[in-house]
Amino acid sequence: MPLVRENSQLYEVVKVGTVSGLPLQVSVSGTTTTGGRLETEPLGIPTVARVITVATGNTNTALTSGITRISIRAVGTNTFYSVGSGAQTATLTGHFIANGERLDIGVPSTSPNIAVICASGASGVLYLSELN
Repeated sequence: MPLVRENSQLYEVVKVGTVSGLPLQVSVSGTTTTGGRLETEPLGIPTVARVITVATGNTNTALTSGITRISIRAVGTNTFYSVGSGAQTATLTGHFIANGERLDIGVPSTSPNIAVICASGASGVLYLSELN
């Protein structure tokens, strides 16, 4: 089977056709599932919504303790961000999210914070949903 790389994850592509009258059997990386569901990883349930201003100065925001995932969307400007435990500092050489892009990422569950800074002179916002 062909392999596809998405970010740092490598996935095996599986083509499933229509099978009439027989239980469906799918094998991926040595794991076989017959007539059932393949294991998936749920993203989470949105809990807290935040709107973070993105400007030329670094902005740090503490997130709710215990969350492990967030969904972010940059609007109005390209944005650099930093995620970690405790206060963070975003830099113009850090992680990047383009204007209009949405990313779903994991965050540390202890003292999660996100910092943002705009990539150019235009300001914007980062819409953030905490996922539980």
